[in-house]
Amino acid sequence: MNDLSSSQKPRRTGSGWSIGSGIVPAPRDEPMLWMIIKDIMDMREGGVLVLAHHNADLDAVATAIVLKRAFPWVDIGAFKSISQPGRNLLDTIGEQMTIDPDTAGYSLVIVVDSSSPLQVTDGDPSVWKKFWVIDHHEDHGHWNGGLYVDSSSGSCVQIAIQMALLTGCPIDREEFIRVVKAVLLGKKPAIPDYPICVECKKKGNVCVFHVGRTCIGPVTRAGCDAICPTYGAGCEGCRGLIPHPNENAMKEVLDEAGLTVEQILGQFTMFNAYQELEMEE
Repeated sequence: MNDLSSSQKPRRTGSGWSIGSGIVPAPRDEPMLWMIIKDIMDMREGGVLVLAHHNADLDAVATAIVLKRAFPWVDIGAFKSISQPGRNLLDTIGEQMTIDPDTAGYSLVIVVDSSSPLQVTDGDPSVWKKFWVIDHHEDHGHWNGGLYVDSSSGSCVQIAIQMALLTGCPIDREEFIRVVKAVLLGKKPAIPDYPICVECKKKGNVCVFHVGRTCIGPVTRAGCDAICPTYGAGCEGCRGLIPHPNENAMKEVLDEAGLTVEQILGQFTMFNAYQELEMEE
């Protein structure tokens, strides 16, 4: 397994984020991005949709995927169709986008990479309960609503990456309360030593492997209430490994899904490159 050095992990600087030899610039208007993020967090119970334009291209599809990974409860869709390069990206990532989703069923619609309502709807977007537009094209006044435009950005996905880097993973409210109570009482907070799969089974979740996605929940420490699998995204291991991970069980799960260890190494190293996980071939 290839380790990631500390220089390859995102580091906030005065001008943005340093990632390896690359730079993600700071947002044009960080307070406004936080307003959008707050709405995504606050309106999750009523449903949040990320909507890409007609014949969604690579930039629009990549933007939707990044927002889905940053906020697992959002749904992603496209108006009328997805371009072939966009479909290829979805297939590679193992993600799905709904064509012509019912926007009326969502409390919040996040329109991406679209400079005009005509690109995402045959109707009037003002009938939506609430919407934000995230775009990198010049604003020509076609939108009458929440609009975040950064024309200095080379792509819309750059704005989505900025949002993901700003937030990280959302904290679990119940766990936060438990930890604070334990600390106030002078006790060591109880940390689960079992995998995410246990929480998934308690919640009655369908295993994401059964719907064609990957997940490293079988070897990842529980405690997050399985938030990512609950909303259809595979666990990426942000809580680290359980003390004695059952590598063989993970291997069996991969075999059943027709996958190999090599195919999920990239997902595993996002948060756990510093730990050694050897699975029997």
